[in-house]
Amino acid sequence: MIKTAVTLGIFFITVFTFGQSNVVGASSFDAGKIIDDSIFTDSSSLSPSQIQQFLVSKVPVCDTNGTQTSEYGGGTRAQWGAANYGQSTFICLKDYSEGGKFASQIIFDAAQEFQISPKVLIVLLQKEQGLVTDTWPLNIQYRSATGYGCPDTAACDSQYYGLTNQIRWAARMFRAIMNASPNWYTPYVVGNNFIRYSPDSSCGGSNVTIQNRSTQALYNYTPYQPNAGAIAAGWGQAPCGAYGNRNFHLYYTDWFGSTNAQPTYNWESAGQQVTINGITTSTNGINITPGSSAKAIIKAKNTSNQTWYQYNTLLGTARPNDRTSVFTSSDWVAPNRPSSLKEASVLPGAVGTFEFTVTAPNKLMSSREYFNIVTEGRSWHADIGYYYDVSVIQPTGEYYNVSLQSSNLYTDAARTNNISRSYNNVVLGSTLYGEVKFTNTGNNNLDKSTALLGTTTPRDRTSPFQDPTWINSTRPARIAADSVAAGQTGSVLFSLKTPTQTGTYTEAYGMVVEGKTWVDSDKATFVVHVVGQPRTALYSNNSLVPGSQLTSSTLKHKLLLQSDGNLVLYNGTTPLWSSNTVGAKSPQLILQNDGNLVLYSEGGRAVWSSGTFGNQRTLVRLQDDGNLVIYNENNTPRWSTGTNGR
Repeated sequence: MIKTAVTLGIFFITVFTFGQSNVVGASSFDAGKIIDDSIFTDSSSLSPSQIQQFLVSKVPVCDTNGTQTSEYGGGTRAQWGAANYGQSTFICLKDYSEGGKFASQIIFDAAQEFQISPKVLIVLLQKEQGLVTDTWPLNIQYRSATGYGCPDTAACDSQYYGLTNQIRWAARMFRAIMNASPNWYTPYVVGNNFIRYSPDSSCGGSNVTIQNRSTQALYNYTPYQPNAGAIAAGWGQAPCGAYGNRNFHLYYTDWFGSTNAQPTYNWESAGQQVTINGITTSTNGINITPGSSAKAIIKAKNTSNQTWYQYNTLLGTARPNDRTSVFTSSDWVAPNRPSSLKEASVLPGAVGTFEFTVTAPNKLMSSREYFNIVTEGRSWHADIGYYYDVSVIQPTGEYYNVSLQSSNLYTDAARTNNISRSYNNVVLGSTLYGEVKFTNTGNNNLDKSTALLGTTTPRDRTSPFQDPTWINSTRPARIAADSVAAGQTGSVLFSLKTPTQTGTYTEAYGMVVEGKTWVDSDKATFVVHVVGQPRTALYSNNSLVPGSQLTSSTLKHKLLLQSDGNLVLYNGTTPLWSSNTVGAKSPQLILQNDGNLVLYSEGGRAVWSSGTFGNQRTLVRLQDDGNLVIYNENNTPRWSTGTNGR
């Protein structure tokens, strides 16, 4: 044991060298999370009697009279102590008392006062002054037992002298950092920090992502991290090494086990509030009118063993997790994240707050909205079934609303060929015909003079599908009937002109009562794939490979060579004819120069043909009537699938 004080940081630190090696223990040191918050703050981990038993176990026999030979020469320990410190008798920590209290009680009392684990305080006394295992401690070691108030650049401050004073101030500082007290300065943050390897700046350092408050507190106490050499050295030393936080880790793991608790993520309700129109209640029922809002506050007690932090602890939608809520508001973090934690941090056992706004859609409805807490990137917390019953109720007075019943786009004015049957593929410059059916769920009639279909998402958007029949660039059409009474069903018929550029477009339309309000919470949305002119025919020596197709000019029918080897003619998604060649490998369909349409399999083996060989200058056309026909050069049909009119 070396009784030489070496300053290694802001505080007075003594380095003790032991013969033992703990390389494995040192290798488990995590610079970003030296110890879990739940372990660091477990103030009930040891009772006063257990602390006393532990201290006795470390020093069963104290060399009170210094009779043993001094490790530093000069005779006995008593002789060496008298010559160097004017002290010839010694009191070990297990026997030490101050103010009528034994050291074990002093440690326990500080742990309870500041809610810091007594194990942490015991390890601190050891790593700073070696008091726990010292069989002949000097009075000066008790004077600055935790090194508190002993900066690198000046003598120790006498106002912090004494075992009780030292332990209480250390615990007080730890608690201030845990609470993120604005009155206690710390240069470190939970997050990214540059931390040096040594007091010698030339030794360098690295960026460390501090993951919790307890690690932040330990760096505030000892502002260095061990470098790779210090880790590899176990209890030993290395060039540019700093050992305070490494030794804290080693002592704790040797004496008390892992510094990492198995994380738990639990909470319980500590109350809720709902504010509607300035009136606050503690209910979990919310009754609001369409478009109006309520302010919700959830109080949550942290019953896990992890500290909650504002940056990654959020309230999320639940049952199922991450569902998108229809009651989202502008103050929500995301449609599935109503709120982040209001407090900077919430320790285990403390209460946190989540505040958010619930905004009603513009339709009458009721929903049980479940919420749960999530630590982003780690885990959802235990689902306690927390919910609000939200009802959107009919307001008094004038109220407009519609409920969408159906919405379709067609390629023909008779509205018989829904584009969904041809995978929403429409040709450049073609016309589509839309129909939206709705029910008037308001309490007023919808009149043709004011009730119109409007572009939305966003509202009054100029559509690239504007047709000459539109009222203006944002209003495709009025309702079809002169008036639709409350509770009745109506419709809007309109036309769309496809853009002149290919691509995928999303079109959304909602109802607007001009001069009154939008009622577009229930809107019609269409996804339209605009393609170039379709390939309707094969000519001599042309072919189809798996995935390629012929398409009728109306896009209603298609002839598809499938990857399974089958050649199939479809009306939308309904098969009308096939070659019955499922299983043909590496298929290829070729209109040969001899007029024969042949489907070949792997190795050039013919598995199907039209039997029309002997006809020169032949073509195959997929007609708008759904028939696939082979014509000769005189435009005489030679073969067909017989699917016309289907």
